[in-house]
Amino acid sequence: MASLNTLRTKFGIVLSIIIALALLAFILSLKTEMGFSGNDPRVGVIDGEKINYSEYYDQYEKIKSQNNMQESDEQQSAMLANAAWQALIAKHVLTPGFDRMGLRVTEPERLAMVSQNVNSLFDVDTVMHITNKVSEITGAHYGESNARDVSLRIITDHIRSASFMICDEQRGPRLRPAPPAAPRGASRQAPRRESPVPL
Repeated sequence: MASLNTLRTKFGIVLSIIIALALLAFILSLKTEMGFSGNDPRVGVIDGEKINYSEYYDQYEKIKSQNNMQESDEQQSAMLANAAWQALIAKHVLTPGFDRMGLRVTEPERLAMVSQNVNSLFDVDTVMHITNKVSEITGAHYGESNARDVSLRIITDHIRSASFMICDEQRGPRLRPAPPAAPRGASRQAPRRESPVPL
């Protein structure tokens, strides 16, 4: 009987040591897998790149301060978190893609698209002011048909480009007439108006 108790005690100690070593090995493997090897844990992966907590938190705070938002309730926190992820996706996926295509979308433009929850730069409020004025002048309404929207976007983009080139002192003499796509598209889609002056 005494030998059986001794075996149980020794086996219990050995079993406890084995369990403790297995738990330690599991925690250490989890630590490197989750990115806890440093003090900056990984919170996600975007396009194969690991996103650390510090990068996510910096983006979260940046959006929070730019929009003067507070984490007053769960919905506000969720909106901030979603905007932070969208900005990180833009930074890690959209920006390199735009660069490869030779396009340049500025940080304020990307943030405007994310914060206003629109899919296109043409739907951002600052650009919509131009589109609305073009719609008012031509009589064509944005959102009625895809062909008309494309024409209005072309005209809006030409107006934006011309205004940037006029304001850019470094380019000065490079200002050239717009390609004929804008006027041709506009005349094809805009409704006809009667001339106020008899011809």
